[in-house]
Amino acid sequence: MNLLILPGGGNPDTSPTYRKVYELIAREAQKYGYDQVYSDIRWPGHVSLGESYDKVPPLTLSGAVSVAIAAINNLPDEPFTILGRSFGCFVALKLADHENEMVKHPVKNILWGPDPYWQLWRDFVRDLEVNKAIAQEKGLKVDASSFASIEPVEVLLRKISIHTLVTSGALDTGCTPSFMSYLSSIAEGNSMVRVNKIPVSGAKHEVTDDDDAFVTDLYSETLFGD
Repeated sequence: MNLLILPGGGNPDTSPTYRKVYELIAREAQKYGYDQVYSDIRWPGHVSLGESYDKVPPLTLSGAVSVAIAAINNLPDEPFTILGRSFGCFVALKLADHENEMVKHPVKNILWGPDPYWQLWRDFVRDLEVNKAIAQEKGLKVDASSFASIEPVEVLLRKISIHTLVTSGALDTGCTPSFMSYLSSIAEGNSMVRVNKIPVSGAKHEVTDDDDAFVTDLYSETLFGD
C-alpha cells in the first residue's frame, strides 16, 4: 500500500514548520507498513523558492483538484491511501465526488483537521488582507477567489462513498472537538465515514517531532493504526 499526501496551505519548501510536519508523516507511515509515501504535491498558490509571488496563481480548490488528478494518474497501478491535511481534506473529498471516471480512487481517505466553512469565510473574506500576509509567510498566495472556490466539508462529506477517517487534535483551534461532533452528526448513517469525536490528546493542527513523543505516537496511531 502506498500513501499520497494532499497538503494544506503551509508550504514545506519554504516553511521549516511544515517541512517537519511532512517529514514526521512520511516516517511514521512507513513504520505502519506503507511502501511508498508521495509528499511532493504542491498546489497552485504554493510559492517555490526563487519564484515571484506576484506571478504565482492563487490557491483554489479547482486548481488543486486538477493537480491532484494528474498526480494520482501518475501513481503506480497499486492500491493507495490518501492523507489530506487541512485544505487537502477538501481536495480529497472533492476527488471522491469527481465525475471523471478516469480518476483512480484510493482504498481509503485519512483527513486531518478540515476547517469549518465559517472560519474560512472569516479568514479569507472578512480578514482577507491580514491573512494574505500570514499566508505569504507560509509560502502561499491567496486572494478573494480562494474562498469563492471552496465547497463546505459538511456538504462534501455527506456524499462520500470511500472509506474515510476524519480526525483532529485536541489543541486544534480550527477543527475543534465541537466541530468534529457536528461532522459526526452529519455523517451519521454513512458506514463509509468514521469521524473521531475524541481528538488526539495534546495535538495541535501541526504535529512535528518538536511535540512530546506521547503526542506523536498517538497521532501516528490515530492516522495509520486502523
